[in-house]
Amino acid sequence: MLSELFDHAMSLPPDSDPDVHAEAWEAVLTHPGFASLPVPERWSALAALGTCRLQRHQRDGRLEDLASALACLENALRLPSVPRAQRALASFNLFHARDQRYALTGEPDDLLTAMQTLWALVDEPVPGTSARGMCRTICGRIDAHAGELTDPLRGLRRAALERLLTDPTDPDLPSYQLCLASQLASTYEGSPAAHRALVVRAMELTADAERRLPEGEERHAASVLLAGLRNLHSWAEENAPAERAPGPPGRMDIEEFSDGLRDLPDHGARLARIREALATNTYETTGTGWILLNVLLAEEVLSPRTNGKIDTEEAITALRTVLGLPETDGLGVTLELKVNLGIAYDRRLKGDAAANAAEALAIFEQCASEVTPDHPRYPAVVCALAQALLDEADISGRRDGIERAIALCRGALDSMPADAEPALRANLLNTVVRLLPLRTTGDPEHNSEEAIRAAHEALDLLDPATEAVRRGDVHHNLARLYRDRLSEGREANLWRAIEHFRASLAAQPKDEMPVDWAMSQSSLGVVYSMMRGRDVEATQRMAIQAFMAAQSVFTLEDNPQSWATAEFNLGVAFGDSEVRARPDLERAITHLTSALQVFTEEAAPWQWAITQSFLGVMRTQTGTPEQLLAAADHFRAALRVLTFENHPRDWTSVQLNLAQLEPPEDLAVHRRMIRGLVGRGHRNEAFKAYMIYLRHLGDRGDWPAAAEAGARAAELHESLYQEALLRQSRHMEQQAAARDVLEIVTAMVRAGRTLDAVLLLERTRARELGESLQQDQDVLRSARDGDRVAFDAYRAACDRLTALAGVERSMPGAGFGAADVERLHLSLVRSISKARREQAAALARLTAAAEALRPPGIGELSAAAPPHRPLVYVYGAAGFVRLLLVRRDGEGGLDVDSRAVDLRDLPAGPDHSPPVYARLTAALAAWLRELGVGAVTLVACGALAGRPLHAFLHDGRCLLDEFTVSYAPSAAVLARRPAARPGPAVLAAVGDPTDDLHYASAEAGAVGALFPWCRRTVRYGAAATAPVFVREDVPGATHVHLACHGSFDTASPLESAFVLAAGTRMTLRAIMSGRAFRGVRLVFASACRTATTDAFLPDEAIGLASGLLQAGAREVIASLWNVNDLATMLVATRFYRELDSGPPGGGAVDAGRALRRAQLWLRDSTAAELSRWCAGLIDDVPEEPARSRLRAAVAHLDGRPPELPCYADARFWAAFVHLGG
Repeated sequence: MLSELFDHAMSLPPDSDPDVHAEAWEAVLTHPGFASLPVPERWSALAALGTCRLQRHQRDGRLEDLASALACLENALRLPSVPRAQRALASFNLFHARDQRYALTGEPDDLLTAMQTLWALVDEPVPGTSARGMCRTICGRIDAHAGELTDPLRGLRRAALERLLTDPTDPDLPSYQLCLASQLASTYEGSPAAHRALVVRAMELTADAERRLPEGEERHAASVLLAGLRNLHSWAEENAPAERAPGPPGRMDIEEFSDGLRDLPDHGARLARIREALATNTYETTGTGWILLNVLLAEEVLSPRTNGKIDTEEAITALRTVLGLPETDGLGVTLELKVNLGIAYDRRLKGDAAANAAEALAIFEQCASEVTPDHPRYPAVVCALAQALLDEADISGRRDGIERAIALCRGALDSMPADAEPALRANLLNTVVRLLPLRTTGDPEHNSEEAIRAAHEALDLLDPATEAVRRGDVHHNLARLYRDRLSEGREANLWRAIEHFRASLAAQPKDEMPVDWAMSQSSLGVVYSMMRGRDVEATQRMAIQAFMAAQSVFTLEDNPQSWATAEFNLGVAFGDSEVRARPDLERAITHLTSALQVFTEEAAPWQWAITQSFLGVMRTQTGTPEQLLAAADHFRAALRVLTFENHPRDWTSVQLNLAQLEPPEDLAVHRRMIRGLVGRGHRNEAFKAYMIYLRHLGDRGDWPAAAEAGARAAELHESLYQEALLRQSRHMEQQAAARDVLEIVTAMVRAGRTLDAVLLLERTRARELGESLQQDQDVLRSARDGDRVAFDAYRAACDRLTALAGVERSMPGAGFGAADVERLHLSLVRSISKARREQAAALARLTAAAEALRPPGIGELSAAAPPHRPLVYVYGAAGFVRLLLVRRDGEGGLDVDSRAVDLRDLPAGPDHSPPVYARLTAALAAWLRELGVGAVTLVACGALAGRPLHAFLHDGRCLLDEFTVSYAPSAAVLARRPAARPGPAVLAAVGDPTDDLHYASAEAGAVGALFPWCRRTVRYGAAATAPVFVREDVPGATHVHLACHGSFDTASPLESAFVLAAGTRMTLRAIMSGRAFRGVRLVFASACRTATTDAFLPDEAIGLASGLLQAGAREVIASLWNVNDLATMLVATRFYRELDSGPPGGGAVDAGRALRRAQLWLRDSTAAELSRWCAGLIDDVPEEPARSRLRAAVAHLDGRPPELPCYADARFWAAFVHLGG
């Protein structure tokens, strides 16, 4: 089979549509046996598919095609023993793909990767280009880059220019010479002598270019450049330092000695030389030379580039020794030495951290008192003082000095002259960046945005070439701001945080700045631990890996604070109940307890309190009485330190956790918490507070107040959902609040607000499906508004969001944390954010569309619940199953009623125990009888979603015995479905495409014969490939029948698929992304588990059947579990006979009733009756192998006892359900 797929792909004409080529090669790559193919075949498939995907990206701009092209081509080039010419061509395509990625991201790393790929091809045989053309491309791309140029990019540009100089006949040679000369003149390589040599070379190149150029502007420019280079060379010669080695120890010239130290590149070697000089020199101990040697020693001790603590004892001793000496005062360096002494205490590794911080603060306070704003050292002193105030706040947990520190920095910034050193201004800004989030006054969101602006300004001021380390520090602080940012959506900010932490890690590598690298790793781990969505297990693994990477550097002895922070983070990660199915609570408690070795109430009160709080959280999860008592003790201990005034968010979190263990009598505490959280923008915590408040009110029987609290909580949940940009993040918001929403619904019902309860259920069910269908309607309505420009903008934004949703579905799931994947995610988030803003801006001008975009309301309920067919919501909560029945009355209004099924007297057991369903269906049947209706549409919520409620027995009967039962994801989905395709019935069907379903071909053949089709297309076996069926058959059909295998992927529902011929698959992702099924009246998904939905988010109805509805089908018949082949054929064929016997067109009620009749017929028919049915079909079916399969069915049934109802068991007849209502 695989060989046939490969031969088919190879045989396609070169000029065929790239999509056809891509589909053929996709079938090869996705075949299970692909990995066993020989290398040449794997190479052909990977290279061809990568090229096709690249071409489609260049044509359509779809990100998922670019990601696929990159993956295919990179994997192809990893294969061994590929001919040189083929490898070169694939590498050239990979260059184009990487170049396209750079065009999307604008990142210098992406530009470098693309240009390195092209540079590697300079000497390779690539058709259609040349070595010189590649070099010109490299130079052009690098010159056009809008951002900072890294050293590797400069090196590539220089190498390409050098290559271009090798042809003396090239008419553009002078231009290349001048470009290279300019670059060489601005390059400094290691020493003054090396720099002078580069200037000489630049002069030679410029002189030759001037000689070659004719008279004109270019030659004049060369002459000007040459004159400038000569001046530069003269200045370098005049100011060249004497080439001197350090003199021998003893009495020496200090300036000479200092200059000699610069030739020692190693920090340790410089320290050793200074110590040797101090030990052997003959200066007097109070002399100028001896003082300056001590100053050099202190400066060298403090020189390591790190924000972490270091051993500064030598510096403190040296500075304290020389400070106060008359000779020191005479040198005019006292202020500078005091500042360095403060820095030494601030960075001191030994001693008590609080005592060191206090000493540093005292020294900087003294320094600040000795300078005025016009003093040249004033900005540096203020910056040091502000940082000391910040450190004191971090250690003590008090925020008293923050406002003063901010005011000092702002004053220094305002007083700085325009020509002040950019790095100094950047340092002040970076200090402000760290201070603003700690303010206890002002709007937190405003403070955060101001800090972000200051951080970006600091980055703009710092030269990437000379200030990489400081830029890394700013990137680190900016990442923390995005991590905690409240506006513009959580995942967008988290991806930005990851981007900046990665930049910080690159600027401060582990081998050069291990402590800073580890601090960024630890902070990066926090970001990963905050991410939610379907990849949450992967992101949590990344978090733990980052924390452990930090611990590979931190030690309890050398980095106690940082070590304890990483221990704390590991404890939180291992015990995160929202992430891990089974949190490792023992390991979590061990790590948190370890952190308390450093975080004491006296030395680090805030960290101690937070660690106590999380220990309480972990012990609460154990559930044992003694652990719950211990948890309460932890929470009370934390509240000894935390106050609402100083730490409102942390205080509230602890109060909420304690309230769940010990409900407070005074509910004013809750109201205060909620007001504070809402006022500060902490909506997630406010939602949790509202839910605890609702439960306490419910316990007191105050249901009106509980319902109102629930309504407020629902509003907060809605804002969190709307703010989430990525589909997986929206799913996580829904999953996290699913149980809470049902509690709110119950409170509303108990308070008599049944319509509000139904509307809330509607708003939280099948949102993606309903919104997708709604968008199509909105676009049509918007066109009637008359503002064509706004309509086009809105339609373009909607199309863009639809395309981006497809991009997200195709984003790589493996390799999470890889730089390429993270950059693609960030690019996706930015694109979604931009498209949403454009959509909102256009929508504001389209009143009809804005009205249609309201949440599901009475209109949708009315459309979905006619008088003869009520809509019933079913959900379980706290010992009850509740039924909410909605139907339109005779006057066009809505009746909403509720009933509760009490389950509390039933024996304990799983939710799906038969007595539960018996009582539920009995109550529902009795209610429907009272109403006198014969049909019902069920919306099953929560754990009841996906249960065969139509088939559970009560009093020896089931619902299907009395009523036509349909299911719907929500009323909104029913109301927003597109119109059915007009015209006579047209069938598109597949039968047994994999040649292993014995009766599937008979089923498809019989379906084609049983209904009066205007036209029918039935594909059997190898002819039924997914690409052909979707492209050629489905678009013109009114009815689609799929008699094939179906697979539901519980781990990745979007990979669920209908399996067709030649290994091709019609995946849920492809179904939802395409438009082939739009307007199809009915899809009969006669395959296994096609009605199964995602257990992670059952209320979102993510499955093959719902995917067909989202793709535009009006009605779907699908299966809840794996179905018997022959039983399926019998139900399907009988269904079409019953459908034909009703009104024409296959309307909603007709399809539901036809399925009910077919299922009851199968349940009640004897083997003899079923045999006669199959025999009757043989004459109607013209094709083989369908006829032979029907004869086999007759023989099988004739072998059973003739009076036996052989399919009476529910597992045979009850699997199929009607979706559509």
